[in-house]
Amino acid sequence: MIFQDQIEKLISDKLQGTDIFLVHLSIASGNKIIVEVDKAPSITIEECVEISRHIENNLDRDTEDFELKVSSPGLDKPLRHPLQYKKNVGRSLKVTSDDEAFKGELIEFENDAITLRWNEKVKEQGKKKKVLKTFEKQFKIDNIKEAKVVVSF
Repeated sequence: MIFQDQIEKLISDKLQGTDIFLVHLSIASGNKIIVEVDKAPSITIEECVEISRHIENNLDRDTEDFELKVSSPGLDKPLRHPLQYKKNVGRSLKVTSDDEAFKGELIEFENDAITLRWNEKVKEQGKKKKVLKTFEKQFKIDNIKEAKVVVSF
């Protein structure tokens, strides 16, 4: 059986001295190994191939067969690592926290917290029309249930 700490060590050895970071690692039944890595501004296919080859060359298929997938996290995946927030400053995010969802521009990542800014039309007292106002909200990463990059075309 292939163990998670064994794969983590191989990945750590390969990533040492680079700006690539491990976002997610899972090992499912049948030794299906899924590795998600990233870096700013973006990781290349060649870098994923290098990591894949490093893992593959350090495991023995004769002893234990496995399936290996090394990729960047897709745009459909939530942000899971603090460095992903830093990488996505300036992009639009949808953040769910405490059963509330907010959508806005990620304007800052600092001290394990993010700041989101968005515009919203609100009714002001004494006025007939709604007025466009800018709001900002800070979220501690530990309190975020899910954060996803909003893709716009």
